[in-house]
Amino acid sequence: EATSIDDAGNLVGHSGNHPVEWPLLGGVKELPDYGYKALPMCISGNYIVGYCKTKAGSNDAVLWKNGMLEDLNSLTGKRSSEIHLTFATSVNGHGDITGYMSFNGEKVGFLLQRQ
Repeated sequence: EATSIDDAGNLVGHSGNHPVEWPLLGGVKELPDYGYKALPMCISGNYIVGYCKTKAGSNDAVLWKNGMLEDLNSLTGKRSSEIHLTFATSVNGHGDITGYMSFNGEKVGFLLQRQ
């Protein structure tokens, strides 16, 4: 099931619980995940964002770039119970990412800007 398309016609989505990418030129490629449910939400060029479910059952906001998986919580400097990036929902061609996080137990938006 497709969830997003970029300007070049590349698609992302899922097959069952597994994240996949459908490049315009080429076949379906499975994206890495934690072994549990994962869902890419948006694609823009080489950037794909979404979330991966963890073994503990929580969600991590993630970035797939060039086939590699990155937990966006690693960009906040530390993991804590006060702040946790849970869903990445959009990305632009510069790599700026928006989504949702848990901040002191409240769901709020976030913006990560690449330098």
